[in-house]
Amino acid sequence: MDKFTFPDDMIGYQDIARLEQVSQKWLSTSYDELGISTIQLDQTLAESTTDCSSSFDGTQQGATAGKALGFRLTLQGQDGKPFKLLHEDKAVPGSRNCPTSYSLSESYAFTPDGKSAVLAVLVQRFSQGFEGRDRRFIAVTGQAR
Repeated sequence: MDKFTFPDDMIGYQDIARLEQVSQKWLSTSYDELGISTIQLDQTLAESTTDCSSSFDGTQQGATAGKALGFRLTLQGQDGKPFKLLHEDKAVPGSRNCPTSYSLSESYAFTPDGKSAVLAVLVQRFSQGFEGRDRRFIAVTGQAR
């Protein structure tokens, strides 16, 4: 994992574009007791009140008018097969500022006494800001099973 993917590490403005290129779309986990081996991120097209079609790099398939880049998170078991959809964007809020890509930063698991385990996954969101590349974080939480 690239050391710059952690949210508490200070990075220089000039490093954001390089960070976007090396960032990961999956995380190997140490949650064997939960049956999770990998958290997978896939980028998707989703509805948006902001037309982000000008932010696409040409690799997106289909009509992009009225769409924005969203993401889907799935949990994969020890066999490598997905067993739970943790998050999927149906619509992308305008506050994300026409994302150009997403990647995974880190994840945490917590099992409260007598309750089911929960996950928190930090997703990096990259976009074109007023003065250049911008990186923000989205926390996605949910039940592990």
